[in-house]
Amino acid sequence: MKSHQNRSKIQIAWISNDPLSDERLSNDQSKILNPKLEKLAQHFEIQFLKMKETSEQDLIQRFVNREIGLAFLPFNTYQNWQLIEKFLSLHFGSGPIIAGYFCEPMDGFKISMPSQRYRNIIFDFASLNADELIILTNCLLHSENRSGLKPLLNPKSFIYTENWHPAVGSGTQRGTSINSLLGLEEISKTSWKNRSSSIQILLEALLSLVYEKNLGSKKENPNAYFQVAADDHFLIFRLIYCPNPPLSAQETVQKFWPQISDQSQASQKLLKFSDFIRVHPFSSIPEVEIVVGLCQSAPAETSAQRIHTLWVEPLETRLLMEAPSEGVGVESPNLRLLPTPFAERFSEAEALLEGFQQRYLEARFQIRQFELQIEDMKKKGVSLKKIKTLQLKMEALANREKSWIKKITSTLKIYKQTHQRTKKWR
Repeated sequence: MKSHQNRSKIQIAWISNDPLSDERLSNDQSKILNPKLEKLAQHFEIQFLKMKETSEQDLIQRFVNREIGLAFLPFNTYQNWQLIEKFLSLHFGSGPIIAGYFCEPMDGFKISMPSQRYRNIIFDFASLNADELIILTNCLLHSENRSGLKPLLNPKSFIYTENWHPAVGSGTQRGTSINSLLGLEEISKTSWKNRSSSIQILLEALLSLVYEKNLGSKKENPNAYFQVAADDHFLIFRLIYCPNPPLSAQETVQKFWPQISDQSQASQKLLKFSDFIRVHPFSSIPEVEIVVGLCQSAPAETSAQRIHTLWVEPLETRLLMEAPSEGVGVESPNLRLLPTPFAERFSEAEALLEGFQQRYLEARFQIRQFELQIEDMKKKGVSLKKIKTLQLKMEALANREKSWIKKITSTLKIYKQTHQRTKKWR
């Protein structure tokens, strides 16, 4: 386990019909759950409470007295208790928190959509292994660990980052390509390569969230911030983007819940093909953070139609860790630019050359238009001040044109020298 997961002093309440075994579970299910709880108890202070002896008001009082910072409730209880949901809404993503848990596979399509909820946090104790549950619980327990990738990863893991820019023309690459991801050593040289189909589906779904409603609209095309990282436990994607239209906390909860009516939506694909998903709208900014994870336990590989670990929670903006403004450099040694596959660099270079040619022709045309306007203004006796203003615009454009040509000439000179050396060795 990771160094940052020492035994926590903040206590957790685990509520069930029996301290270490829910009476509704079969013996086989209890055998799966109990060892996981015993291992969690080695990392966290856990109060095991009986359901029949614990009311909503009792639990709220424990939070108020700071006896506990997190409570796990049986899924049905979590769905039905509304009083504690109102209490937690006062904290808005910081401080105490509750989560539902389940210990047997659940079909999300047979469970009604949560209504009037600002958060929806459900942990899969049936499928995730103990180490994965410890890491996720540590993030949930501490407010400062609820955002970003670092709390989920080995401290030595590299985080690869890329900005997703608006699509400008048909030849421009939008977002990250699947080859960029599969080419990372953390994937290509580990068992994560066996999840390549899921990786592709999840990447396409994230791209769709950003671009599907903005194609063909240069004005409204959004920018987004994408990250990917992997270690022995998780392969994780992180996306920060502005939904169009913006989503409220309640709308976010509804969007990221299984919907049988339209499973083709990007949000539904993320739910089906990820092993866990975490979604955070923020209090004072329009951006939303989505973290999508694959685990070694791989529940989505065997039960795509069932509910997996789901964590939808609004956060205070101050809890947005690892902000998009954080750049690659000495201060962030584990942050790296996502490398572009060699073949795609040629494709991007061709698109850039085509764009340069188009810009150059447009500039030539604009300069000629300036020349004709100046001649016409002189004939009509327009003031020298107005003519001078237009001349300055023309000169600025001409200087930019010269700068472009100078850069292209320098590149061609390097190519010529390299090409001549290459011919000698043929």
